[in-house]
Amino acid sequence: MDGEIQENYETLCGQCPDTECNNTLYFFSTTTLIICPSCGQEHPKDSLLNVSVLDKKKDLAKMVKGYLANLGMPHKGTEFVKVNGLSNFQCKLLSPLLTLYGMDKEGRPRLLTDLGHSEIINCGKLIGNRTFQISSHHTNINGYGKDQSGSLKYLEGFLDILKEHHKGEEVLIPLHADGDGHCLVHAVSRALIGRELFWHGLRKNLQNHLKAHLSDYKELFKEFHDEDEWESLIEEADPFNCSGGITGGLGNIHIFALSNTLQRPIMLIDMPKNMQKVGDYSGLFVPVLNEPKLCLEKSPICIAWSGAAHNHFVPLVPIEGKTLPTVPKELIPNVWGVPQEKANSYLEYNEDGSLTIGKGKPLKTSYLLKLARAMESAFQQHHEVSPSLVEDFYQYVHYPRKYFSIQPHQMTSVTKSAYADSKIRKCLDCKALQEVQVTPAMLKPGGCLYDLVIECHRVPKTNKQYTFQSHKIVCNYNEAADMLVVANSECSTCKRYATRMVDRLGNIVYHNGDPTDTPTVIPTKCNCKYKHYWNGIEYDNLPEKFTMTLEWEGKSYTADVLWFYGDSNPELNSKPQEEAQRIVHANFGSSGTESLVLQLTTCLESKDTELNREVALHQEESVDGSILLDSIKTESSKQASGLDDSHPSTSLDNIKIVEKATPVQSAFKRKSNGQPIVSDSPQSSQSKEKVNVKISTCKGQKKTFKLQPQTTVKDLNALVQSCFHIPEDRQILKYGFPPQILSGTGVIELKSGDQIKVDEKTAEPKDKPVEHSPVAKSSSSSSSYNDIASTTGLFAKLEQLKAEFVSSNMSTMWDYCCGMPHLFLPGGVFYQQFEIDIGLKHGGHCSFPLIPDRRFQFNEKHNRIELCLEPVGHFPVDSDILQVIKKFATTNVNDLTSGKVQDIKTSGIESTENLSNDVQPGSSRLAPGFFTVGDQPTTLTADEIDSQRNELREMVKRINDLKK
Repeated sequence: MDGEIQENYETLCGQCPDTECNNTLYFFSTTTLIICPSCGQEHPKDSLLNVSVLDKKKDLAKMVKGYLANLGMPHKGTEFVKVNGLSNFQCKLLSPLLTLYGMDKEGRPRLLTDLGHSEIINCGKLIGNRTFQISSHHTNINGYGKDQSGSLKYLEGFLDILKEHHKGEEVLIPLHADGDGHCLVHAVSRALIGRELFWHGLRKNLQNHLKAHLSDYKELFKEFHDEDEWESLIEEADPFNCSGGITGGLGNIHIFALSNTLQRPIMLIDMPKNMQKVGDYSGLFVPVLNEPKLCLEKSPICIAWSGAAHNHFVPLVPIEGKTLPTVPKELIPNVWGVPQEKANSYLEYNEDGSLTIGKGKPLKTSYLLKLARAMESAFQQHHEVSPSLVEDFYQYVHYPRKYFSIQPHQMTSVTKSAYADSKIRKCLDCKALQEVQVTPAMLKPGGCLYDLVIECHRVPKTNKQYTFQSHKIVCNYNEAADMLVVANSECSTCKRYATRMVDRLGNIVYHNGDPTDTPTVIPTKCNCKYKHYWNGIEYDNLPEKFTMTLEWEGKSYTADVLWFYGDSNPELNSKPQEEAQRIVHANFGSSGTESLVLQLTTCLESKDTELNREVALHQEESVDGSILLDSIKTESSKQASGLDDSHPSTSLDNIKIVEKATPVQSAFKRKSNGQPIVSDSPQSSQSKEKVNVKISTCKGQKKTFKLQPQTTVKDLNALVQSCFHIPEDRQILKYGFPPQILSGTGVIELKSGDQIKVDEKTAEPKDKPVEHSPVAKSSSSSSSYNDIASTTGLFAKLEQLKAEFVSSNMSTMWDYCCGMPHLFLPGGVFYQQFEIDIGLKHGGHCSFPLIPDRRFQFNEKHNRIELCLEPVGHFPVDSDILQVIKKFATTNVNDLTSGKVQDIKTSGIESTENLSNDVQPGSSRLAPGFFTVGDQPTTLTADEIDSQRNELREMVKRINDLKK
């Protein structure tokens, strides 16, 4: 890492050094050891690659997503830690395939018989002469490096003597081997190739070898084993001979058979005190059933007992790059089962009588990974699910539940069943795998969930979602199949309803609009820093949706358009001419519609230019705005502490973009008519220090300037034209709270923190359309497509408002807007939207997309937009409106609608009786775990109803008095 980290709690990122992982890790500068949630390895900070300090502003989205990914990852046991892309569990899954399959030159799996070999693998021929040497970087990896079951302590005496024999150099270490009943073949497989990939093949070879040479074994060991014991000894060698999930124990006779199968000596080590005794706990097993010339050049591999219980084997392997270990003569165990003289012809002793361990050519990691990938393909073809899905399902679902040990082949069957029943889902945020605890029968007619919907709703609807709280799922109704379908479920890790189904490979089956795991290379409008899925393609930006109404020869057609724009790959952007041809040809045909295609192309090009301009502005702000984060914090801290800024002021031409602050209501000087003070001539200022003034445009552009406290409107016009490229004759400057239009060319008094908003007048079209010519209209049936340009400013304001809400701490947009009543007054964004949508007609009602759960009406007398609380009345939106709503929420609505409550004066708008579609009723609990929308029966007594009615009357009376 270049340079020294000066601050104690800087956030850094780096890449996992594992060549097959390379996961991005986020950590603090004070952290010394970092656990990679992807591969499970623990790395010292100094070993990470490409370490850099993060920009807390620019890289916030990546940090949050990285944190969620870490949150979703469960603790990895020894079975799931991956080294070079392989885990122990995955090796055990693939091992049965390696017994039957090989790999052709193209890396594809082929049956061994198709490759001209025997039906099952010959481990002695394939890996009998291999030797594994562990890298010093991997010795401390849990589940792969040094054994943690107690062998280091138990074998301490043997290892110390060996270390002393090599002049203090550690040359042989015990490695981990899974204790699942296959530990002997795991230890042998790891001693040969470093992985447990061949445990199944070794057992099959062992079993077949005992069957084929049974007469030789009976003759050789007739003094040790009775005639009736051999059948059980052969059965114990079977890979799936389990009792209660634990395979039968393999003993010395099986080690001897493995030695002959591999045509290689095997040395079994115990603690030195036990090795001096006569017994079966140590020995040198020699392949005497083979010709000596086939075995002499192969040095022994070494395995050992891990403890005094003598119930677990571990491999002893050399360390890569160090001297090959030699076992001194006094530590070599006695030859087992055959005379020493006969064994000497199979062993190559050194001059001092020692034996060298670990001679042999290692199997390349690249070939091993290629072989594993081929077996993954064979696994998927054979089981119809990928081994990675089986591993993840075991790791995320079954392993945390502390189930009893389950064999890999059993876990495969469980995963296949869950996948077939569509129970497996993955979280979009934390990537945790889930199992939905719902069977298909529960979702079909006669099932408990299906019948519950019928009981509550009689007829299920396709466009409605049904939430079952007790099962933590959300379902849709599939009319064609007449059943419920799980559409979403709660993530058990992050508790969000953002899960999707997975395919056979374990990949998420995305819905349109879902963020993917592919990071974007350019700033995007979404700000999530990741691409979005849409119909099988990943885009930088979500498409713009709009509806166009086309008129041609007296006929009108509507076309829905999805417009892709601003992508780093230009080929993914929508093409105006192609889209225009598609729309016209689909509705009018291709004959005689060339002029319509041309005009529609022009409209779409204009829309595309507008959208790309917004993306460009957003990219500019994303780049410039992040540079000032530290200076903004410094300036804010100085202002908060009352310190003066000793740094020189920034000139007008040194423009900077600052982070959007939370809107606060400031007290501005105003004339009696509410307009901001604008004088005709400059006045002397008491302070010559410049002030910070933020200027924001209707297109979402925001910049902060250092201006003189007294600045002329004309200077502001020139500044806006220079920086935002808006001509002076099209500028509408607004200042104050609520914003008022600035007019004239006089001087305006400014203070630090003031905001000036700039709206842009719509330019009149140069060429008006010819009457009766084809016209493209927007989604509103009453306006043409060209009207989109006239509402560009409004759209930008709405986007800006949404961005401000996201950066605030408010829970809903409604709560956020209640503190800004100017939004509902002339010049406010909701006032403008009301005017565009239905017009400013007294008593007109509508809802806003940003506040869909509220209904509003226009009051012509007061020239404002008011909240509709019918049948109670209509009220201006201000800071007290939430208390009004809360008060009315406790009132019996039946009394209001029946006219029992008197003295309620509205804003002059007659109440509407039928509001069932506009007023959201409460939710009623109908059954355990199921909610539906409907009226709630009252539980109030008559006295309580009278008390609330009187309280409501008094409250309404006080409100009316305040209005007067």
